[in-house]
Order: sequence, then C-alpha cells, then structure tokens
Amino acid sequence: MSIRAPGVGCRGAVSAAVKTPPPRGGHLNPCGVGHVDVVISASALGLVGGLVLFFTFLGRIPPWLGYPLGGALLSIYVLIVVVGLKSSREFKRRPPPSASVVGRRGVVVEVEGGWALVKLEGAYWRVYCGSCAPGDVVEVVEIGDVGVVARRVE
Repeated sequence: MSIRAPGVGCRGAVSAAVKTPPPRGGHLNPCGVGHVDVVISASALGLVGGLVLFFTFLGRIPPWLGYPLGGALLSIYVLIVVVGLKSSREFKRRPPPSASVVGRRGVVVEVEGGWALVKLEGAYWRVYCGSCAPGDVVEVVEIGDVGVVARRVE
C-alpha cells in the first residue's frame, strides 16, 4: 500500500505526512517517499474467503456481498495453489546446478590452502584445486565428498 497519491510524481506536490520517514518494516522508493508493503499469505486468503462464504450461508452477511467476495477470495487462493504446485514440479525436474558444472572451464580468482575461488560462466564457485594459482584456467573434474574438485588445464 503506497502512501503517495496516484499520479503524483517524484517532483509533484506531496503532503507533509508523506515526507516523514517510513514506518518500521517499510522502505523508501527511489523518489524518497515512504511506503509500507502489505503481504497476505495464500492461506489467509483461503481462510477469509471460506469464512465469508460460511457467514453468508448462515445469513450474517448479505448474499449480494458475501458470495461474490468469498468466491473471489477463494478463486485467488486456488489460483495461487495451482500455480505454486505447477512451478514446484518444474523446479524438481531441473538437474541440480552442481551436476551441470562437471567439464566446465573457469578462471581462478584467488587461492587459499588448496581451495580456490573460480569464476565459472559468471558465477563464483569454491573448488578444491591442489596446484592452482590466480589466473590459471581450470576444469571441473568431479563433484566429490569434499565438494567440487578441479584440475589445472595446460
């Protein structure tokens, strides 16, 4: 929820209340205007939607308000659950990143007691390399019990 009124730019007229520091848990946007992030979990949406429908069924909430509101909240909940389940299945199908690193080459950035920091395709990996020096080109040989093992390429 933004404190800044819609349509007011960074240089637009803002009230004194907007220029106060952000409340705890909030942060400043690039304009320097404080705002608070509101997060509602999917479970809370489902619970509130179910309660609204339940109390509408009991007659505590008018049907013209309760059924559309409860139905909308439950629909959002079901959408979040379905998308979450689908994305978790796709995530499980991916190979672990360490398995795809074997055979790749990188450059040693720094060495410390047999362990080296190697830049592989833009990412830094901590690998075990016995005879490496900064600037050497290394190839990942295996993923062992000690971690990622590399050897110097000549």
